[in-house]
Parts: sequence; structure tokens; C-alpha cells
Amino acid sequence: MPDLVDLPAFNEAIEGSDRLEYPNPSDAPDSPTGVRSAADWDRAAKDMIRTRDGFNAPAAVYGQTDQEIEQNIDALKAKVQEYKLDDPVEN
Repeated sequence: MPDLVDLPAFNEAIEGSDRLEYPNPSDAPDSPTGVRSAADWDRAAKDMIRTRDGFNAPAAVYGQTDQEIEQNIDALKAKVQEYKLDDPVEN
């Protein structure tokens, strides 16, 4: 192999590659193992659907009405803009 990369660790790994053991493809199973059955997939899906359908979103955030939330947003926006109050007036 040409010396394209001059890194000692890389060169050592290449030189020591005869120590690496690779799996033999003939040892691989013909089909995947550990795969869920159709019944297991169905059971998991039904559990997810049951969890989704059983979820109840809170009616109000922190017990506030929509109007109170809007008022808080407006107040926070005004507070953010306060830094402009001491800016010089542009002509």
C-alpha cells in the first residue's frame, strides 16, 4: 500500500491487520434472527394506540385562560422593547 497517510497509528493498524479476525460469511444465518412476530408487532401497536387515546391534554396552562396568556405575552413583549426607550431620537 502506498504511504498516502503518514500517521503512525494508521500504519501500525495496517501492519497488524493479520491479527484481525473477520466473521466467515458461511456462518451467517439464512434469515434474520430475533425478529418480532406479527402478533408482537400488533400488540405493540395496540399499546401505542391505547396510550395515545388515553392522553388528556391539560385544559389551561398553569391554570391561566387564553386571555391571561395573551396579556402575559403582550407584557413580556413590552418589557423586551424597554431597552429602546433610552435610545437617541433619529431625525
